[in-house]
Amino acid sequence: TTKDVTSIFDEEKAVISIEMDSKVQPLYNITRTAVARWAKMFFGEYGEAPTELTADNPLVVEYNDYGDILVAINFQANFAWKVSSWPEWVDMETFSGEADAEVTSQNYKYFYVKESAYASAQTGEITITDMNGNNPFSFPIAYAGLPDDKIIIKNSEGRSPGVWGNQVKFAADQTEPAVIELSVMAKDNQYQVYYADWSMNPMTGSDNYAVADWINIDTTTPGTLKISVSSNTDKQRTAFVWVLPKAMFPEGQVDLDWYYNNYNESYMFA
Repeated sequence: TTKDVTSIFDEEKAVISIEMDSKVQPLYNITRTAVARWAKMFFGEYGEAPTELTADNPLVVEYNDYGDILVAINFQANFAWKVSSWPEWVDMETFSGEADAEVTSQNYKYFYVKESAYASAQTGEITITDMNGNNPFSFPIAYAGLPDDKIIIKNSEGRSPGVWGNQVKFAADQTEPAVIELSVMAKDNQYQVYYADWSMNPMTGSDNYAVADWINIDTTTPGTLKISVSSNTDKQRTAFVWVLPKAMFPEGQVDLDWYYNNYNESYMFA
């Protein structure tokens, strides 16, 4: 006699016996060994074949300048499964799959790295379970954080303006200063702010920089710059504000000319 078999993942036992004259004589004891569960995680690029992730080849997401950080993944297992949890810095909806379903470039699922997590390196796990929420398998994932030389600056409209993207103009009799408010993100949210009065030598065309004691920069709120002016006059004045990642200049020695030539998209004009 045997009992109904409902799962290949459970060990099952059966007894074969004979009955004669109301007596039962066992003949054989049979054990069916449980099948071990397995699960795999895959990563891929759009239109390209998936790559299996392993302990030696984990998923590490890199920052890119192309917009949202979108990551293509999927799973394969010898049981029907569902995604049950993921790190807080991941923006994703749960999804599921059938047992032994093939993973191809046509059935990737996607998650985003949340913008609030861009600045710093992140780690975590994505976990899948069976459809009852049991038998979990967890897969490590990581995000590398912003590169050392990257600054993300956005205005109040969420746009990233270029070097001449922000201007403040004041009338001579203005008493309430206008303010530019910018959000700033750098590696581990560590950055330095420099500013200077600027003018051009009319004879040589060269840049002249001087102390800009009429510029006010409020850095009280981490990740936010509020730029305004004071001592208003009827004379036009111009100043530059540089926002530089500390990771590039750990000793505080900043070559502004070099930085301008290589990363001038990070300058803000006030």
